[in-house]
Amino acid sequence: MSLRLTVQFKIKEGKAAEFEAAVGEAAAQVRAEDKGCEAYDLFKCVGDDTRYALIESWASQEDVDAHGKSPGMAKMMKIGPLMDGPPQMHRYTD
Repeated sequence: MSLRLTVQFKIKEGKAAEFEAAVGEAAAQVRAEDKGCEAYDLFKCVGDDTRYALIESWASQEDVDAHGKSPGMAKMMKIGPLMDGPPQMHRYTD
């Protein structure tokens, strides 16, 4: 069973470039190092520079749990000051 996650972000005005750079660096590390990562991709909303979605795919719940403690996830925490509210996460299975 694979797990899919969508994480929706609302960021502060004028922070898009900084946000994309921070997520891009963290995402590259997650894709390279986190066991069971099948996809970890950021998408920007059409027509709203402050909204993004991160689409993740994982081989198992155990892999998602380990990802939460990984160095790549620690890098993702750098986006906190760029956020305009908490992210919204949704989980899906196939």
